[in-house]
Amino acid sequence: MLIKNLVDDDLLFFEINTSIPIPQDALTSLSQISKQEKAGFYVFHGEQQETKTKFVAFAFLTPPKKSGDNYKLEIRCEPGKLSKSQKGTTNVEPLIKFLSALNQQVALECRLHFKFKNKKVKTIISLPLKLTEVEDSPFQEIQGLHLVKRNKDSIAYEVIMDLVTESILLETVFFNKVGIFNQSLIDDALALGEVYSKAVVIREGK
Repeated sequence: MLIKNLVDDDLLFFEINTSIPIPQDALTSLSQISKQEKAGFYVFHGEQQETKTKFVAFAFLTPPKKSGDNYKLEIRCEPGKLSKSQKGTTNVEPLIKFLSALNQQVALECRLHFKFKNKKVKTIISLPLKLTEVEDSPFQEIQGLHLVKRNKDSIAYEVIMDLVTESILLETVFFNKVGIFNQSLIDDALALGEVYSKAVVIREGK
């Protein structure tokens, strides 16, 4: 199972991007688990059926343009099912095991995107914000916010809230997670993203 704790019904997608070095002597093992596409990258798919909401995973591994540079990795999980054509492609899990065996430290660029029914959540800053006290303003409301949590001179995480309608609130969480690439690092990143999300959007009964 790629993501063990992907159970939040409000989650629209979980995405990580990173770069990772792959030694030349490991490329043979990579070619054994997936064929390189004509465009040059490797594609992987997977499904998670064990949870209430069915999730599909996509992974793209792109070789460097210059010798000696790192490979680019993108993994995205979202609710849904694989199409018939996608079910014939290589599963994501062998890719995770292959990359984990390299024992490489990476910096995961993480993004979680949520969609809430506005009446079922509370936010630390209520939206919309009225602009009645601003004289001659061309606007009447602020319906979105970009919040930044700093850790001394660096950014710990960022949250964007957008009240797209009176009943729908969107939230996007951005942060980095550094560590040795493996399944646990991905699981920890997801759990951390949900902690950051709930610090801003409080779910009803959760």
